[in-house]
Amino acid sequence: MNTFLSKFSLFVMLFSCMMFIACGDDHDEDVETSIVGAWKSETLPFYETEEDEQNSNASGTVNTYFWYKEDGQFVEVDVLSYKDHFYYEISEHGKWSVAGDRVTQTTNFEEEWEAQHSIASQYDTQIIQFSIDGNDMLMIYQDENGKSMSCHFKKISQSEMEGVVSSAKKSASYLY
Repeated sequence: MNTFLSKFSLFVMLFSCMMFIACGDDHDEDVETSIVGAWKSETLPFYETEEDEQNSNASGTVNTYFWYKEDGQFVEVDVLSYKDHFYYEISEHGKWSVAGDRVTQTTNFEEEWEAQHSIASQYDTQIIQFSIDGNDMLMIYQDENGKSMSCHFKKISQSEMEGVVSSAKKSASYLY
């Protein structure tokens, strides 16, 4: 009987230790820090006209890059491949924050141009639902017509993103 009790006690102690370890904090990083970094979208078709889109006659491709910086700033760059050329555009920049599974992007459009022409800055706020699984991110957002859209992104290196931003600054008239 004594042997049974000591084996049972040992089993209970080991089981308790396993439960303590298993029930600990399983989250390696919280949602807000998991979005920090650079992201490249899947390649999507680019249509020159609405008729081309209706006929699925793509003129080129487009990739969107997001760079969510630790300081709460973000940059969005669109890269269009069209007729054997690449066109870069910094399409948005501003501040970001996360609440649950939503990232809020507050964009300041054409800040420098507006300052030169004494026009009040215009801000736009967009709330995008997202989920992250390792180096993959899914973003679900509403287009200008209220239609729900989704796009898949892969995490890329900071140096790759810096190259994209540098190319955009050199080739685009829109600076941030």
